[in-house]
Amino acid sequence: MYKIYLFRQMDLLSEEWTQRAIALLPKERRKRAVRYRQETDRKNCVVAYLLLKLALRECFGIREFELGYGIWGKPYVKDWPGVFISLSHCKKGCAVAVSDCPVGIDMEEVRPFSWEIAKRVCCGREIQILREVGKEERDRAFIRMWVGKESYVKWLGMGLFYDVRSVDTTCEMGGKVAEMEECILGMHVG
Repeated sequence: MYKIYLFRQMDLLSEEWTQRAIALLPKERRKRAVRYRQETDRKNCVVAYLLLKLALRECFGIREFELGYGIWGKPYVKDWPGVFISLSHCKKGCAVAVSDCPVGIDMEEVRPFSWEIAKRVCCGREIQILREVGKEERDRAFIRMWVGKESYVKWLGMGLFYDVRSVDTTCEMGGKVAEMEECILGMHVG
């Protein structure tokens, strides 16, 4: 079982709302939220936590919880070893996945393509595909690859400590990618 929770209306949240919501967070999450300098990052921190709280309550009946972090930084729900979570956010929104098995999720806004970045993170077959697609499709093609890679390494529990060039999104990896207007979502579960 897995469930995804999305919020894609960050522009509707005021800084005043964010400050009020921060005050309602548990101490550790509150400290994390106020450390961010950018308003977008503070909003993401708050919204991701609130989505997680909703997801855990609806899917597992968990009303109170504490987050822990693995050696590679992957969050987990302390005292609930059979519950798996993954969080992601970008300027356009937040995504939370909860599951009864390992899960990884990534959400990214579509932005201009860069060969410099692609060469640092893509394998040879991915680079070839990026060369073959039209310039107007390259932005979306690269972000689809990126969310596939990042959701996969989150699923592994290693995040970007894993060599993402070794992840070939042109192969069947069991992941899912969904396109929205301005965002692309990738997920691995199982």
